[in-house]
Amino acid sequence: MTELADFAARLTALTDGRASAPRIRDGVMTLSLDVGGLGADQRDGLAAAIREGGMTVPGVSDVRIAMTAERRPLRILAVASGKGGVGKSTLSANLAIALHRLGFKVGLVDADIYGPSLPRLLGMNKKPETENNKLVPLDAWGLQAMSIGFLVDEESPTIWRGPMVMSAVQQMLRDVVWNALDILVVDMPPGTGDTQLTLSQRAELAGAVIVSTPQDLALIDARKGLNMFKRVDVPVLGIIENMSHFLCPSCGE
Repeated sequence: MTELADFAARLTALTDGRASAPRIRDGVMTLSLDVGGLGADQRDGLAAAIREGGMTVPGVSDVRIAMTAERRPLRILAVASGKGGVGKSTLSANLAIALHRLGFKVGLVDADIYGPSLPRLLGMNKKPETENNKLVPLDAWGLQAMSIGFLVDEESPTIWRGPMVMSAVQQMLRDVVWNALDILVVDMPPGTGDTQLTLSQRAELAGAVIVSTPQDLALIDARKGLNMFKRVDVPVLGIIENMSHFLCPSCGE
């Protein structure tokens, strides 16, 4: 049974915990595999690798895999900062891609109406199609992405009042054909004003990440963001001090 235990350990690593413990009876190995959030190529490739590995276990003549796709509840994560220029949008994109690489089906919303940066970060800028009067998110790096920057010209200023901004943000959250997402990462606009507060209350956030930089002014604003989420009962998952290591090009300090 040592060989089976070794294979079970390799199986956990191969599937990121998606597979159940394998069992062998009359030469047939059976196990279940959660393929929720995986594309067809990922699913088939994973199943083929499991079968190939299972057949190396002594006494196994066949490998049978029961594929399941339990629907995980959608988790909405906010990435926020008290002020602009701290790298929040870059971090949002990298966080979304990292979660996608862990096997989750991830969407990314650029809720910064006045300064959308998602098109530049993802290296794409084309208008999304519509389906039943809803926007179809763009596919970029395995993510389902939506930004006001896909809808307006990059050089055009967004001169909107508060109600128009909130309407646009809610449209990108609700009037988009998101495809069976596990996680939706929301790149929040900087600050702690009405837009941020309304988003926090209406989006049913599962948690928030605060981004700051190692300057006193940035940390003061980061605390404001932290307190805002506390007031609306949104768990703060952590605070990231971006660009924390800097070497002065003049003195090297």
